[in-house]
Amino acid sequence: MKGVSETTRIPSRGTSLPVLSRDEAPAGGGWLPSAGSPFSAPPQKGKGFRGLIPLAPHGHDRAMDALTAFGLFAVTFMLICYVLEDRAPFWTFLFALGCLMGSAYGFLQGAWPFGAVELIWFVVALRRWVGLRSRAEPRA
Repeated sequence: MKGVSETTRIPSRGTSLPVLSRDEAPAGGGWLPSAGSPFSAPPQKGKGFRGLIPLAPHGHDRAMDALTAFGLFAVTFMLICYVLEDRAPFWTFLFALGCLMGSAYGFLQGAWPFGAVELIWFVVALRRWVGLRSRAEPRA
């Protein structure tokens, strides 16, 4: 490749990308950082924003794995139920189930603080649903 001075290996992808200096850049721009730039090194965990924000989980290009899809469903379901909570007590119960799904997602993906907080929200929402249900039922 013309104008390529070196390549940078991306360990998670198993590929190499060309690194161009400013002098070797195409006329229309689009240059990659040169070897002396702080952005030219491969991402390392804990080393700036490039190591903290992965482009795709688990080395996939653009695919969403089943756990991520479950998490997206759980949070979306929880949000919809939260918005509709004032309409009927069963929406509060469904919100509690959404919190339980969110908790399961948090624990499964390794974010135990998120899982613990969602578990607490599940208990709070379930207790709220029991209170709403008891007020809604006529006493004999």
